[in-house]
Amino acid sequence: MDGEERIRVAECASLRRAFIALGHHDRFPEPKYIAVRQALMDEGSAVRNMGAGALQLAHVAAGRFDAFIELSLNAWDALAGVLLVEEAGGYAAPFPGPEGLLKPAPVLACAPGIAEALKRIVG
Repeated sequence: MDGEERIRVAECASLRRAFIALGHHDRFPEPKYIAVRQALMDEGSAVRNMGAGALQLAHVAAGRFDAFIELSLNAWDALAGVLLVEEAGGYAAPFPGPEGLLKPAPVLACAPGIAEALKRIVG
């Protein structure tokens, strides 16, 4: 890239072909994360946790990942990445949550073609 090209989200339209980053803490699994992970795997998605939420959001914006889901992320870890995804043509669920910027909130950012399916799974 020479600074003139815009980044774009992936054109993924099927969860069966999706590479999804699911942010969570592996040492303290919560039932909701496990249920979301299982539902994604049942759909045929590849599910991984690839590090920091901000970085995973940047990967979605650049089309390297098809989606990023985190059920509880701080605003300072999410806002710039959510904006990147939106500017790159992707879907980002409204953030922050109703409690404002000081409370962690769920993040869903993805290729538009899989947004509805992911919203059903994440709830």
